[in-house]
Amino acid sequence: MNLNPAMWLKALQVIPHVTQEEWARLDVISKWLISSQAAVLIMTTISGAIAGILAYQQGSFNFWLWLLLLLGLGVFFVLFYTYPLKYIALGEISVLVVWGPLMIGGGYYVITGGWDWNVVIASLPYALGVTGVIFGKHIDKFEMDKAKRIHTLQSGWSYRYSAGADPQFASYSEFGGKMTSSLPASIS
Repeated sequence: MNLNPAMWLKALQVIPHVTQEEWARLDVISKWLISSQAAVLIMTTISGAIAGILAYQQGSFNFWLWLLLLLGLGVFFVLFYTYPLKYIALGEISVLVVWGPLMIGGGYYVITGGWDWNVVIASLPYALGVTGVIFGKHIDKFEMDKAKRIHTLQSGWSYRYSAGADPQFASYSEFGGKMTSSLPASIS
């Protein structure tokens, strides 16, 4: 078995798509990183770190509560994002809520024992960034999700507005990379 550090790095940055043949050739570390969604682990750890930093700033950091927070919210997210929320187009919204107000704001509460709306507001830029990553991940999986009857926000919105359902819009991927006459004359 050949170790593949390049795949390890890729799995820590994104959740790679691999075919069954590629999967069979992967080393055990690569398989673990991909199947455990290591990129999700990193984003979850960053959310927990932000909560911990904000708690530390208030002089109320407790390592054991922080560690318990990371484990508990990570398990909650993995279980409930996978099923049922992503099948009813609520996966992305759960990402926004979990990695922002819940993980950072709630994490701050668990560690300090006090709620602070400023912490919740401070969590939103990070939560929007993570949600953007999920949006991007789902756009390229549209056909695969459609076959599995997974309904992401992108499967409803992005495709409808980018694939020509409305003549005001067109998609490069839908039309083979070419602009078509379905675009309004002012655009084409």
